[in-house]
Amino acid sequence: MSSILYQQLSTKAASTIKGRLYALFPGQDAPPPEGLLSLSPEELRAVGVSRQKAGYLQDLAAKASTIPSIEELEGMEDEAIIQRLIPIKGIGRWSVEMLLMFTFGRMDVLPVDDMGVQEGMKRLLNLEDRPRKRQMEALAEPWKPYRSVASWYLWRVLEL
Repeated sequence: MSSILYQQLSTKAASTIKGRLYALFPGQDAPPPEGLLSLSPEELRAVGVSRQKAGYLQDLAAKASTIPSIEELEGMEDEAIIQRLIPIKGIGRWSVEMLLMFTFGRMDVLPVDDMGVQEGMKRLLNLEDRPRKRQMEALAEPWKPYRSVASWYLWRVLEL
């Protein structure tokens, strides 16, 4: 749910919207699936959720019973997790890769669709253009099994 809410928003804006949404369900750690399904798109819009994200959240809630638990996901291979979660509307490969890196601490994730990683690789390696997926994978081969760490550094390159 957080991945959906934080897409294409500043952290501050997304946190505000998330806080408003969670406030609709006092005493609960997170909005329960049945609670999300009971909200109309207008009620979700009233707390700042876009129309498109409202649809994504309701699709997520409708599929909640089929999503593996955190414990089950922790025991799965990266690609299996990606394939299991991307059928949910609003969850793409990049979102799952961020989950793998930042929630599960997986050390060998290379988010080739991330513009920051692409640009960081371009700058670090003095490439003329941002590298494409296959080129990135080839260039990052020596970084295995620590491509997540390399990605963190590539994001930092942009700050220099």
